[in-house]
Amino acid sequence: MKKLFLLCFLLTGLNLNLPAEVNFMICKDTIVPCDARFGYYTDSLQPLHIHFWPTGMDHEAIASQIWMFGDGTSSTNFDPWHIYSHSGYYNVCLTLSTIYGTTCSYCDTIAADINYKCLNFIEADKYFLTVNFHGSTESPYPTTYTWEMGDPGSTVRTGQDVLFTYPGSGVYTVTLHTVDSLQCEYTRSWSIGVFATCDLNGFVYADSVLVDHAKVYLYAVDSILRVSLKDSTEISTPNGHYHFGGVLPGVYFTKAELLPSSAYFGSFVPTYHLNAIYMQEADSIYVNPPNPDYNILMAPMGLYLTGPGNINGIVTQGTKINSGGTPVSGVEILLLNTSGEPIGYAVSGSDGIFSFPKIALGSYELYPEYMGKTAVSANITLDGNNSSSDIEFVIKGDKIQLGVNNQLSGDISYITQVYPNPAKDKAYLIIKSRKNIEISLSVFSLEGTIIKENKVNLRQGENILSWDTSLLPEGVYFVKITDGSGVSVARKFIGGR
Repeated sequence: MKKLFLLCFLLTGLNLNLPAEVNFMICKDTIVPCDARFGYYTDSLQPLHIHFWPTGMDHEAIASQIWMFGDGTSSTNFDPWHIYSHSGYYNVCLTLSTIYGTTCSYCDTIAADINYKCLNFIEADKYFLTVNFHGSTESPYPTTYTWEMGDPGSTVRTGQDVLFTYPGSGVYTVTLHTVDSLQCEYTRSWSIGVFATCDLNGFVYADSVLVDHAKVYLYAVDSILRVSLKDSTEISTPNGHYHFGGVLPGVYFTKAELLPSSAYFGSFVPTYHLNAIYMQEADSIYVNPPNPDYNILMAPMGLYLTGPGNINGIVTQGTKINSGGTPVSGVEILLLNTSGEPIGYAVSGSDGIFSFPKIALGSYELYPEYMGKTAVSANITLDGNNSSSDIEFVIKGDKIQLGVNNQLSGDISYITQVYPNPAKDKAYLIIKSRKNIEISLSVFSLEGTIIKENKVNLRQGENILSWDTSLLPEGVYFVKITDGSGVSVARKFIGGR
């Protein structure tokens, strides 16, 4: 930047025919800041005639000026009069060049021949690259809306509401131009950032304490409700935080499993966001940046009593393993006590095998929890005569069934979980029977109090059983299905109001 200084001169000698001696010194720095602010005046008789002039600095310091009147015209006059063609709001800009070699600009919105307001406004609701724009105006008269979307293709849309999908992540400048029936017009530009993917974060807690070592899984749900594992990450510090980057639009579930190195390992079962041990009861995640934290509150595990018993099993795909079925790894098998409380879990290995060794004698339920598939539990009783049990789970499509040697009875194919869960007014479950048979259904509280008990006749095929829950106090309940051989299956649900 150039600097101009004021010099003070001292002349000595009075003979004008002889050279004079000149002494000078710098008195002060006289740089004057550039300021392009301006004023304007509207002719009261001709309201489209407006007079402009600079007000920000001394006129003698201005070397040149350029006025942009906001209607596509300009002037280099010092204090021009401008005539607008019609009423409206105009963004007027003045650019100055000073005698000091500096330049500056200033813009302001002025109203030409307007005795009411017609300013417009932009609202936007974003979902990744897709934005729903809504325009509004202060004008009381019918108004047309024209949008310049700011994309590389210079797309123009009309209408008060516009739904537009951008080609990629970035910041785009959207311009809305409105004109009402009295030709009052206004233009507003607005910058909006959109993203093709987003981050998904959360914290994992065990008894209100952030966990130290855990593995977190990210499951995606497609348009036909199929679930697949998309990603996994490990928590290796005691801050309990997990992060997934580059997450595409969609519906997801997250699940945390404590690692053996965790101080809390063995006290909690794998848990979905927010605090469910079954995916069908978990809170689904609809990602839309900016996302909140999707925390996971680990579900506690009951006491696993040791003893002489053993439970072994295998998970296969499509059919029984001895008939050519394929072993399935990574399937979580929950071990539940007679109250439906989880007391342990195992994960099938690469050979599809899982086990619960050295377990106390008693009655147990095994439930395969795997990618939201509808599953049938296996009910096992270990006693002095039979201290070991072998179980096979078979995955067929979106269902997990028992192998033919592990059915509740030869007449029942499967029993689903209770739905909806919680069940405030009515609860349901589905039983598929191979023929017409009679079973018993009983509903009891967590304390063992029987709420309802009756016989039910099943017909061949799928049977939907239901019972009223509206009069129950809010709490945890169980429904027990007992077949003709006396073998029972229990399902836990939350009921009441």
